[in-house]
This record gives sequence, structure tokens and C-alpha cells, in this order.
Amino acid sequence: PSPGRDTSDDNRHNALGFASGDWSENLFGDVRSSPVVGPDGTIYAGSDASRVFAINPDGTKEWFAATASEVRTAPALSPDGSAVYATDLGGTIYAFNASTGNLLWSESLFGTQPTKPVVDSTGIIFVGAGQRLLKVDPARPPGFKVFAGFDPAGTITVTAAPALSPDESVVYVGFSDGSLFARDSSDFSVGVWNRSVFSAPVGAPAVDPVSGVIYVSSGSSVRKIDPATGSDRWVYATTSSVTSAPTLSRDGETVYIGYNNRRLLALNTDDAAVRLKWSYTLPRFGSFVGTPAVDSSEHIYFGSDDNYVYALFADGDQKWEYDGPSGDVRTKPAIDGNGLVYVGSDDNQLWAIVSAAEPQNYRENFENVPSTSELAQNLVAYNRPEAVD
Repeated sequence: PSPGRDTSDDNRHNALGFASGDWSENLFGDVRSSPVVGPDGTIYAGSDASRVFAINPDGTKEWFAATASEVRTAPALSPDGSAVYATDLGGTIYAFNASTGNLLWSESLFGTQPTKPVVDSTGIIFVGAGQRLLKVDPARPPGFKVFAGFDPAGTITVTAAPALSPDESVVYVGFSDGSLFARDSSDFSVGVWNRSVFSAPVGAPAVDPVSGVIYVSSGSSVRKIDPATGSDRWVYATTSSVTSAPTLSRDGETVYIGYNNRRLLALNTDDAAVRLKWSYTLPRFGSFVGTPAVDSSEHIYFGSDDNYVYALFADGDQKWEYDGPSGDVRTKPAIDGNGLVYVGSDDNQLWAIVSAAEPQNYRENFENVPSTSELAQNLVAYNRPEAVD
């Protein structure tokens, strides 16, 4: 590890080694729909085959259901986990029975390329489509489930999924002209604030679940925004376009962002602190760094257009890299409770990867380690003698 970095809590000394629980499953089309893990461990994802899939934890298909066009956004679950919601590029939202895949209902969103659905604790769905932010109530009669919309003047379009404040009273949404709006979630006609000072389309906001502070990217910058006023708390400029949505660490002290220079950045969220904590550069050619996910140990996982999936320790040192996919990995990883990381890729596959780091003396003892799974060929770990007790 780099000098001065605390590695006492990242479990790198107690890695679990090989495991046999990794697999890939063909979803019949490129998988750019970030997977979602249900309460029973079932994995849900869409694909360019115009289908939504439910995959069992062992990698077998539980069911799949047809949509009218490609599904490129992450599905969402109802609060009780009984329904799966998905949107397709043509502008339709679908509700499927989570257990059987039977279609419960579908509704037009009156706009193409909708965002992923965002579901509040009461079951109301927030989604962007075309020029509007919409609300969908699954309990309303067919044809009337889409019941509220917010449409700023002009021809600007919603550019990324909305986000809710911690108490769900405010919804935040960005548009293609660089504007960010905060609206009353129960009445879209009531504006909390809005701002139009960004130079490029606004990405999906990340909201701190405790403080409510908003992190958002636009063009070549990342901003921390005060939820009460909409003003900047700080701005960090990158040297090229940001390629991912912001992701917060579990403790809220770090925000991670990928940008179009083969790098993942870790930024200190404290207003007074030195902003950049560390920067990780992809070890091979690739420009797209996907939206990262963070596990309970504060380890970071993300994909790239170099066909690899990467795992980093909390201090930015590499934990492992996975070269199973033969296509770009543009989805945000999903992490289950059993140590598996799920990603989709542009080779039609959904992948399950063991999240554990390999033993620190892996390379020295490779000949003595049985090849118990495909992981032996695809997971590359690094001997870290300086980190061994």
C-alpha cells in the first residue's frame, strides 16, 4: 500500500482465496442494464434482446419476459419485492411479477429513452422520459397510472435517473441543457429550487442518505450541492468528461467518480479538506470508467470499456481485476450478501464474480493451488508482501 495509508480494516490479510460460485449467463443481447439483487438473492437485469430476466443465485434463469424494445436501464423492485419495474428504449414502463415474470401491467411514458425507475417507500415510481419527469402509481387503473409530470419550457430532455431526498419529500432531476431541478415530490408544481449554470447535461444525482447533500456531475466537473439552497458547497474540475454517476462510500466521507482519462477518482466530501484523496488509472487501454459500487468493507468495484472488471481497496490500491468478459462492461455492479459481484457486458453475458481478494502469496504458491473454477483463469490478484503480517 502507499505510504501513510491505513489498511487495518480492509481484510486484505485474510482473503478467502478461490471459490466456485462464479458463473456467466447468456441474456441474448448486450447487457447495459445494471443488475439489481432482490431480497431473496434473485438477480434482475434487462438486455438488448428486448427482454427482462430473473436469474437465480446459481446462474440459472428463473424467467424472462418480453418488452417492445431494448432494456438499457436498471430494473427496480417494489417496496415489498413482489414486482419488478423496467423501462425500454421505446418509452414503455413494465411491471412484472417478481416470482413468475408474468406481466402485471405496462404504460406508455410518452417519451423515448426513459431513465431507470426510482421507487419510494410507498411504491410511487419516479422516472424521466423525453422532456418530462413523471410519477407512476401502480395502484391506479390501467391507462391512468402515469398521473403527474414536470416539463420545463423548451426542448430539453431528462438526461439521467432522478433521485429522492432522504425523507422523500424532494425529487432531483437533471436535464440536457445543464439544469438541475429540485421539486416537491408530492406536487411537481411546487419548486424547491433550480439552477442552470452547468455547461453540459447533468448526470444522475447521488444523495447522502444522512445529510441529504447532493453530488452531481456535468461535463468535466463534480459538484457538492446544498440541498436547502441548491448552491455549490464545492466544485472539482476534471481534465476530461466525467463518464460515471457519483457513488458515495458507506461512511459518506468519500465520493467516487470515473472520467474519460482511464481514471477513477476518490474525492474527500468534507468542505474544508483537500479534495483529491487518490486517483486510480486503468492499467491498459480503455477510456470509459463505469459507475462504481461499494461493498460493506468499503471496497470499490467498477467496469470499463477495456473488457475488465476492477476491484480496489478503500485506499485505492488494486484488489483484483477480472478479464472474463469479451465486451465493454458499462453497467454499475451489484453486490449480494454472499460475496458475489454481478455485472453485465457487451458480449450478451451477465457475470457473477467472487468479490474476495486472493491470498497475498497467490503467485508464489500458484502451482499448489487447485483450479476449482473458471476463476483460476480469469481472476488476477497481486502478491503484496509488504502487506502481509
